[in-house]
Amino acid sequence: LTEYGAEPAGAEVIRERLTGVALAGGGLMEIARTLAGALDRHVRILDPDGATLGEGGLLPDGTANESWEFPVTVGGRERGTIVVNGKDEPTLGQRRLVRQACFAAGMHIAQALASLELDRQMRVLFLEELVAGKAVDESLVRERSRLFGWDFRSDHVVVVARVGQELTDPSVVAAARSGLPRGGLAWARGQEVVAIIPAESIPSEPVPWPAAEKWGKTLERSGGGDVFVATGSIARSAADLASSHAAARESLAIAQATG
Repeated sequence: LTEYGAEPAGAEVIRERLTGVALAGGGLMEIARTLAGALDRHVRILDPDGATLGEGGLLPDGTANESWEFPVTVGGRERGTIVVNGKDEPTLGQRRLVRQACFAAGMHIAQALASLELDRQMRVLFLEELVAGKAVDESLVRERSRLFGWDFRSDHVVVVARVGQELTDPSVVAAARSGLPRGGLAWARGQEVVAIIPAESIPSEPVPWPAAEKWGKTLERSGGGDVFVATGSIARSAADLASSHAAARESLAIAQATG
């Protein structure tokens, strides 16, 4: 290799260390610091929105500093960027280490995404068990609710929506943020979207629930097509959520039959 392309001393050890950090569950901060130490440069790892996820090394003095960006991809999709600062362009050898750091960061992000997906599946499974009446052990319900940050000690209502077009879980989660009352939970179930909301959101007088129409329109804007929305009975405890769910399904069947 020419001097321009020469790798830093101990490059092979550094590459193994970067891979080992990712395999051992090390974070992006550790990856950034390892790369910064190897390059003797300031390094940042950014998310797609530009927020700093990891940082290492000191910014060199002076105003003539430049930065070089290297994408971090997972499954063909850009999930972040490694930014290397310095007065001189990274050598070919240094770029090889940066690419290894991109690979290590991608491994870490892929592991984090897989963990989030598993966590989401566990949450949905638990909610399905609740509305099906299978999770009836109060201590288990309390334990899992505390784990997921939910509180079913107050009154709740199950809301079932039938959508014309199936919605993805991310789109349902996004819709819930704007279309459901605070504290509401929602998840996709084929051509149905199930939600659990605080009962205080429903007026006591016998008038249409305004939030039901809002929720339906939110799902329509999210790509759900024609939407029917039905609410169940008030669940005074987690054990009553199954009855609320059954009542909502019955109301939904009547709504679809009668238009």
